[in-house]
Amino acid sequence: MTRRLWGRAFVGGEIRDKTLITIEEGQIVNVRSEPQAPPDSVTVHELIVPGFIDLHVHGGDGADFMDGSDEAVGRVTSSGAQNIASVRPADIHEIGALLAVAPQLRWIITVAPEIEGVRALIEHFRGRMIFSIGHTAADYSDAVLALEWGASHFTHLFNAMTGMHHREPGVVGAALVSTDATAELIADGIHVHPAVLRVATRAMPNRIALITDAVRACGMPEGLYKLYQHEFRVTADGAARLSDGTLAGSTLTMQRAVQNMVELAGLPIEMVLPLATEIPARILGVSDRKGKIAAGYDADLVTLTPKFEVPRVLVRGREIV
Repeated sequence: MTRRLWGRAFVGGEIRDKTLITIEEGQIVNVRSEPQAPPDSVTVHELIVPGFIDLHVHGGDGADFMDGSDEAVGRVTSSGAQNIASVRPADIHEIGALLAVAPQLRWIITVAPEIEGVRALIEHFRGRMIFSIGHTAADYSDAVLALEWGASHFTHLFNAMTGMHHREPGVVGAALVSTDATAELIADGIHVHPAVLRVATRAMPNRIALITDAVRACGMPEGLYKLYQHEFRVTADGAARLSDGTLAGSTLTMQRAVQNMVELAGLPIEMVLPLATEIPARILGVSDRKGKIAAGYDADLVTLTPKFEVPRVLVRGREIV
């Protein structure tokens, strides 16, 4: 079945008017300029953009991946509050056993460089998984060493790591001065100030991926929820906090992350959209088929109104919203 969409689209790093996108068998087969909408096409009045890719999400709609059930995973797919028992020395054998279960997956593991055994872990597996620096009390030197060992990513930059001071750059400083490492940002306007979102994006061009870090309360009303052994409250502003005020993940969506980067951080949408599409696709190793509107790419598409509403979502050409 062939499907054609005509309208404004984000193609090749820019917004193009009068663009015709042809979809066959779940893939984009052609993208071209067309002065008028062909009779067999659907005119889209919103902006057509690549489907959003969230590479760091814990849950949503009342469910959490760690519930460990097919039902929970299904509900999710339609972190300062860590379990202290999970903080332990790195174990090569444990990670090796996990990799053996699903070697085909793109693995990302967050490590604290100061923890015993992390160097050996990174050096042993760095060709088989992405090591991300995060949830750490490491200083600048520790973080730089971890990058030299083979780490290449930073988990929710600024959150749960040592900040940047003019005499001690911290883990944040190591990320900002790195040349190849990528980093995540939680753009809910709560975890990171909008001005800092702007600074980081400008300082790390083409290396920032927007994430939600969403927990089970995402898409749910205000109230009390569970995260591991913790209880947290979601307030009217969307913040998810433990009783002591510690942030416990977020209730952010990718649509609102994009909106916040434009409206709060003041960045042009042409700069923001790749942070939710092309860059996470590259980090996950699927940039040959995801993250762009181009021939040969999966027809994963989202349409955005000027108010950043999402009237349509297409997954491999099939409209699910």
